[in-house]
Amino acid sequence: MSNAKKINPINKLMQNTLIYFIGTFMSKAFQFLFIPIITAILMPEEYGYYDVVVTTASIVIPVITLQIIDGMFRYLYNSSEQYATKLISHVVYLLYISIGILAVFLFLINYYTSQVQYSMLIFFYYSLFTLNMLFQKIARSKGRNSIFAISGVLYTFALLIFQYFFLVVLEQRINGLLMANIIAYIISISYIIFKTAYHKYIKIIKIDRILIKEIIIYSIPLIPNTLSWWAIGSLNSYIVIAFLGIEYNGILAIASKFPNLLTMATSVFQLSWQEAAISESENKNNSIFYSNVFNNYCKIIFLLSIIVLFFSKVFINIMLGQEYSSSWLYIPPLLYAVVYSTLSSFLGAGYLASKKTRGAFTTTVIGASVNIVITLLFIRDFGLFAPTMGKFIGFMVLMFIRIYDMKEYFKMTVDWKQFILLNSISTLAIFLYYYIEGGWLYALIFISIIIFFILNKVVILKLMYKLLKRNSLYI
Repeated sequence: MSNAKKINPINKLMQNTLIYFIGTFMSKAFQFLFIPIITAILMPEEYGYYDVVVTTASIVIPVITLQIIDGMFRYLYNSSEQYATKLISHVVYLLYISIGILAVFLFLINYYTSQVQYSMLIFFYYSLFTLNMLFQKIARSKGRNSIFAISGVLYTFALLIFQYFFLVVLEQRINGLLMANIIAYIISISYIIFKTAYHKYIKIIKIDRILIKEIIIYSIPLIPNTLSWWAIGSLNSYIVIAFLGIEYNGILAIASKFPNLLTMATSVFQLSWQEAAISESENKNNSIFYSNVFNNYCKIIFLLSIIVLFFSKVFINIMLGQEYSSSWLYIPPLLYAVVYSTLSSFLGAGYLASKKTRGAFTTTVIGASVNIVITLLFIRDFGLFAPTMGKFIGFMVLMFIRIYDMKEYFKMTVDWKQFILLNSISTLAIFLYYYIEGGWLYALIFISIIIFFILNKVVILKLMYKLLKRNSLYI
């Protein structure tokens, strides 16, 4: 333990980022390659329904589980084996209750309305999603990041194999996608249990009401913040369905897949950044650390977004069918919504580290409100541009509010000259995106990659050194 404390925080952050890169980005990037097959088989209204099922999971599960899995992660960090057994057993007890509530909820919906299809598959999908999240959080809290990473890779490859099997071989449709997810989660969970025997933490014990109360009191305040993030990120899907129709949500969902490449890349960093922000929260020089990481992060994110932007248009022109061809129009606002979302999440780790979660909630509510108002006001006149611009402006407002609000907890110096320059370059890239066609797009991708590597060469060289020095990957 003493040796771990001596690790430089930057090195530790890069070390964990590499591990999460393997488990999160590399695996999920392969899912992106499956989009042409899905869009060739499913109509926009079918993919729109599947997207609603997946989107709804991001709000239903945190609510019915009371966010206790995230609360467990914070409490398990550096805990003893005895306490871990007690805590995890109680969390599983609460999750069983939550899954029971979910079953009743789906039964009632299925009984009173015919709008929900595949309710049994949705139940298993949501339940296994929850259990997979539980075991992955246990692995992370116990420092088994390599197990977490490999489970992500196994999930992705299993998902792709069974998606192909159900969609192409058996000619299933939405139910095929759901069954592929269910089997993939079973494989991921089984691997973690096989490699770690974490099921040994789950025991029938005497219920400690004080511990349950403590977990719930810590976790419940996280729900409003999650609801607000859902409102700013996913509520637009339901507004689109209500005003434009479910087929338009299918187009919006496909358009969102390309910005999600950036989300996948940044989520790798966010996982390790949460741990770094917490571990450095007591350091008197943390403002220097936060400032350096934030300014370098801005540079990486903005330049990476330009590569994704041009790549998206090339991919759509070549790989997607006519039904989804209009999705390219909505990628720029969605992409830069992701840019500002990731920067907002970076700042949100400051609230977690300082244990001031109320600020995270109030700032997110403001961003969500901006998004909803813009979407509702303009969706009839501007169609899908309204929710995409609403999301972009909402996240941009959220980021600027958090930069101001963060001053109360720690001082962080933003390089505003660099920030304005990066936004100017991005604006130029968007202009070129809408007006450049053909071979010039390939040239722009190549130029963007070269600029990215030149301006981020120091960080990239350090990451390559860490990757080549294999021993540094073990924690």
